[in-house]
Amino acid sequence: MALRPFNSVAGITVGNDPQTTVILANGDITTTNLTANGVSNLGNIGNVIITGGSNGQIIQTDGLGNLIFADSTGSNSAAPMPSYIPVGESYLVPSNFQGLFTVPIEIDGELQVDGILAEVGTPINSESGQIIFDDNGELTGNAGFSFDQTSGNLSVPGSGLFTGNLLPSANVTYDLGSSTQRWKDLYLANNTIYLGNSTISGANGNIELTNSGGGTFTVAGNSTVSTLENGNSSVSINANANITVSVTGTSNVVVFSPNAVSVTGNVVTTGIKTDNYYYANGQPLTVAGKPARSITQIQFNNSNEFGASANLTFNSSTNLLTVTGNISANNANLGNAATANYLFATEGSLTLANGVIAVSGTTGGIFSSTLTDLNIGLVANIVMGSSTGNVTVQGNLKSNGGVTGTTLTGTLTTNAQPNVTSVGTLANLTVSGNINTGNITVTNTVDAVNIKVTDLFSKRTSINITTNTVIDTFPIAEFRSAKYTMRAGDGFDYQALEVLLVHNNINSIITVYGSLSTSNTDLVIFTTDISAGNVNVYATAVGPGTNLNLMGTYVPD
Repeated sequence: MALRPFNSVAGITVGNDPQTTVILANGDITTTNLTANGVSNLGNIGNVIITGGSNGQIIQTDGLGNLIFADSTGSNSAAPMPSYIPVGESYLVPSNFQGLFTVPIEIDGELQVDGILAEVGTPINSESGQIIFDDNGELTGNAGFSFDQTSGNLSVPGSGLFTGNLLPSANVTYDLGSSTQRWKDLYLANNTIYLGNSTISGANGNIELTNSGGGTFTVAGNSTVSTLENGNSSVSINANANITVSVTGTSNVVVFSPNAVSVTGNVVTTGIKTDNYYYANGQPLTVAGKPARSITQIQFNNSNEFGASANLTFNSSTNLLTVTGNISANNANLGNAATANYLFATEGSLTLANGVIAVSGTTGGIFSSTLTDLNIGLVANIVMGSSTGNVTVQGNLKSNGGVTGTTLTGTLTTNAQPNVTSVGTLANLTVSGNINTGNITVTNTVDAVNIKVTDLFSKRTSINITTNTVIDTFPIAEFRSAKYTMRAGDGFDYQALEVLLVHNNINSIITVYGSLSTSNTDLVIFTTDISAGNVNVYATAVGPGTNLNLMGTYVPD
């Protein structure tokens, strides 16, 4: 059965065909019940008028498919708050309504709020962490009045007024101030400060110090005299610099004044030292009637009287015995003194058989001897002179083992010396005659006007040549040019060369101007450069197993 549009004013009449599910009406439809079992799309609704209900009510479902009118007081409701209330109108926000507003609300009429009205966009003049307070109706914060939520620290810029006690939340846990943040002054109106089990009290204008064992000191007095008391004993410090000790009710037992010490009773002491004397019971300490001197002086019998002298002392800290005079003895067993580090003599002499070792003023030595031999050192080394002084030998200096010196500054002169076997790093060696036989080995430079030799050959170590092998180097400031005589070989063929080199402090150049090769070809190729203030000469082998010997002649500017 086909469907077609129709207009109906009185109603809609359809057949009994159950397949008819859509009715298109261009007019009004009035019905008692309108039931839709499937999905119904009402489309765009221009105007819908529903009669019934009261002002402010909302349409909601009862959970059974029925729509009913209900008061707008549900917990999930949002306030239909207008942004403008004109004059003469009033608006009530219920207590369980909430709303967010992004524009200012203009109220010319009346607004009653039973719930909470929050207006989004109104600034609060505070930074993060600052505590907010009401400043004459405006919420604001202070830069010094803040709270750190992470650490729990509270910062207060001004003073705090408390009507109760200021107590920590835990016992023996927190400090008042720190080593770097200290309180300036502490004002207390009561009498006692508790330091562990000890106390500091301020009773009757005095300061009383009491430790955990019950020991007590009381500090009393005025601007003239201050007193430290313990029971019946006290020490008074007077403005005139006197110190007075009183004990068990007796005043002025001991008085220390700038001039003397006054003692009412007896003084028992193991010794009081003053002005190099020891005192006991007010008198100088004596040994057999002689007063003792300083603690380092040694007591001796002086005509049946004990005494001391500054010429004979002993220092117990350094174990040093000082004798400024002479020691007389038939036999002297020096013991450790003979093997000690030093033997001092300021004057006099030491006689060994017929030889005399004497000291006269600042000069000392062996001045006379009829001995044929004077052995010093035997198998040990003999060190003479000082780092700044000289050793003068008036006779002959004879050495069976040679003369060896780490540094010989001065001149070593010999009229007839067959061999100078080693001079180490000797700066200069002057030979007035000829060196006819033997060898001279010098690891540095030989500076001579004329050198006459029978043969001249190099003792440089042979160098194995690969690629750009350094065969010689010298400072650019020392020599301007060089001439090399070389021998190269690979075990089968050999080459003799003469090479010239010159530089201008920036670049160096090299050339081979003479060459003889058993293979008629070069065995090595040479290059040169300047780096780090030095001229470098390189050799590159043409074949494997090549080595090189060279002898250089250098010419400075």
